[in-house]
Amino acid sequence: MLPIVLLFGAYVGALHLRPYPFPASFEVILPDETCGEVCVMGITPGMTTLAEAQHILETHPYVQNTVLPDSAMDIVRWQWSEAGPPWLLGSPAPSVRAATDDVIYTLRIQTDVPLKHFRVRLGLPDASNCFSNLNSVECIDIYEWQRAHQRIRYSLQTSLAEVDDPLEARARVTISVEDLPQ
Repeated sequence: MLPIVLLFGAYVGALHLRPYPFPASFEVILPDETCGEVCVMGITPGMTTLAEAQHILETHPYVQNTVLPDSAMDIVRWQWSEAGPPWLLGSPAPSVRAATDDVIYTLRIQTDVPLKHFRVRLGLPDASNCFSNLNSVECIDIYEWQRAHQRIRYSLQTSLAEVDDPLEARARVTISVEDLPQ
């Protein structure tokens, strides 16, 4: 039994050592060193204001038809332009949402990127939950970071209805920020 476990461990380790074919444009939705743990197109939840996010979206080449927030909700939605990569999906519409202090606290993007791309780049999640939904199984991978007095959550939600391999399921990315008690 031990040789099988060691062989499997070596196989998984080798998978992480080999180059993985990320789409070049995929990096736009991954955490990076240039703008903190979570930054999408220059928008950093917990730091970027609603006005700054609107400006970024209105000038970004991947974005068209920005819908500004109405007085009832501080949500900005947009559509992807043809210049954007094909793995960015428009339904449901991507959005950012601001808190009462006008700082973005949630950003949502629907992608056609398999979960395995995120797992290879980010490693295993801090938490993973699956639940049944009428016709399918939904899974959520959660990665968390802490910045000053904020908890940052990078969630990947997938539906297993159309795939046999959960790692092939397409991920909906939600980045949210929660203020922690001081």
